[in-house]
Amino acid sequence: MRKLLRNLAVFCISAAVALPAFPAKGQMITGPETCVGGPADPASFALAKGIVDVIIPPEQGDAMMQQMMSSMMDQMRQGLIGKVSDPGLQAIINRQLQAMPERFRPLIGKHLPSIGLAMACGYVREFSLEELRNVNAFAASPSGRHYLSRSATMISDPTVAQANQAYFTDAKAYLAAFQAETSAEITKYLGRGKKRK
Repeated sequence: MRKLLRNLAVFCISAAVALPAFPAKGQMITGPETCVGGPADPASFALAKGIVDVIIPPEQGDAMMQQMMSSMMDQMRQGLIGKVSDPGLQAIINRQLQAMPERFRPLIGKHLPSIGLAMACGYVREFSLEELRNVNAFAASPSGRHYLSRSATMISDPTVAQANQAYFTDAKAYLAAFQAETSAEITKYLGRGKKRK
């Protein structure tokens, strides 16, 4: 039971932290001049930033991330809680998973602007100026705006949620094996170091 709970805790934290794609090496992106690999073309960056602002509107970004995290935590709970029969343990797991989005709110608020700018840097690297103009025109249309603004929150769709719950149920076993292998390798490595001393 302890192993199950430890695996569950590691899995929950890993999934929550992985939600936003944080910039490499913790760099805070502030504009085209801070893109990794050198400054981005200002015209391309402006188009890319316009696209990102449709996907994650600045005034709604925090709420969108909270919704995504809440949906993921709920799906994890549905997929994993059935493996725990003790009502007290179920209550603890439920409470912790429900609290996680709020706990991450300050971190998301701090990094989300930089993440949006980092996405714009990525789009500039991936797409030509002409392609960015085309995508931006699509993003400005009613259909494009609806598509892009909802694509980030499709995780809460009931069919997606059902598929994710099945994934989280199966992923627990993979995580347990990964954790055991990693722990054994680290223990072996540290043991060799002690022998050398």
